[in-house]
Amino acid sequence: MSQRVPTQTVPNAGGGSLVASRVLSTKGCKLLSLLVYNNNAAQQFIQVHETNALPADGSIPKLPAIPVGGKSITNIDLGVNGIDLDALTVCNSSTPDTKTIGAADCAIAATILG
Repeated sequence: MSQRVPTQTVPNAGGGSLVASRVLSTKGCKLLSLLVYNNNAAQQFIQVHETNALPADGSIPKLPAIPVGGKSITNIDLGVNGIDLDALTVCNSSTPDTKTIGAADCAIAATILG
């Protein structure tokens, strides 16, 4: 009999606090959805990195960057199959193709499996 791995919302507390990045899983997981609020007046790019810590500026994200307009919220639903990752760190960036960390002005939460 297989054991079912529960879905969880991460972080489990403080997801509304404004940050520049958030390590959401330090181990293998499946990203199912991502919810981001951009409190900055300018557009930012949200990047998904397959790392267990914040990567250095210049790092290339695992997935295409997600543009989030100024003072807006974006929800990305990756479906029931999601995306398998060895670890999960999400950050804001002023550029889409490489990490250029921004200010602590985003609320970041996700639903993961694992």
